[in-house]
Amino acid sequence: MKRIMILCVLALFLPGGTLEAMEPDWEFLKETDGIRVYRRDVPGMDFDAFQGKAIVHARIEVIGMVLRDVLAYPEWMPNCKETQLIETFDKQNVIIHQVNKTPWPLKNRDSVVKANTTITWRNGVFTVDLQAIDDPRVPPHPNRIRITKMSGRWQLTYLHRDQTFVSYMICLDPGGSLPKYIVKKNMQDAPVNMLRSLRKVVKNPIYLETADQSEDRKMIEEYIKRGLLTE
Repeated sequence: MKRIMILCVLALFLPGGTLEAMEPDWEFLKETDGIRVYRRDVPGMDFDAFQGKAIVHARIEVIGMVLRDVLAYPEWMPNCKETQLIETFDKQNVIIHQVNKTPWPLKNRDSVVKANTTITWRNGVFTVDLQAIDDPRVPPHPNRIRITKMSGRWQLTYLHRDQTFVSYMICLDPGGSLPKYIVKKNMQDAPVNMLRSLRKVVKNPIYLETADQSEDRKMIEEYIKRGLLTE
């Protein structure tokens, strides 16, 4: 049954599939380097949400290690200048301060984001929900514009031992006086740039090694033994 589910996911992802029909609120825009990009309206927001979907040739627990390594985001996330951990509730729930570079003469943007991770290994799904929040521990900086309206999501779905289906969604209002068409163009490209970078960073030996020693790997191997996940 699990193999049938994997084949269905792959078939829907291939050109000519019916993924758009499964998510009627999302409009398919383009495909670049095997990354499919979608958009949809968001009630109460002046800007659309954009989503990218791709198959990443890496173990799901390796990608999980990458996403948990918040302080290393500037090394691979496009336009990420610096990150800081404000609070760690546990390894699944943190508050992050992130500064993003913006081309001169525009001011850089920053945000305080709560990241909540949910893992359902029985179904092979790893989800990180992102939400901008107010936090008095990080007051606005005079030389930056604070992003106060932002939500996002990473979702990893286990396909088999060395393949993961990855979805990245982002919706934000960058603030300031940027023309909407520029924001739209940048946001449309964001999922492609993010998933391209992810495909590269998952090859880093550090993440391969830490994933091998992780509790996530033990859980996955256990569910493989039970026949709920395939090799």
